[in-house]
Amino acid sequence: MGHRAAWRNLETLSADAPDDTVRRRGKSIVELASVDGREHIVRDQGGVFAAIGDFPYGVGLLLPGDGHA
Repeated sequence: MGHRAAWRNLETLSADAPDDTVRRRGKSIVELASVDGREHIVRDQGGVFAAIGDFPYGVGLLLPGDGHA
């Protein structure tokens, strides 16, 4: 099973947190959603990043696998 992660304006990590590259990508997607106020869905080899926000707040998830609608 792949890593799961969640971001807000402050990053929250679990014991099995993804590597730094994935963490930085997730944080960047959340920041983008926060600034432009739109949802962002990014499919990546690590899973599916989903983020939404409205300045100054943003939140995002990394869902493992690629079978998400």
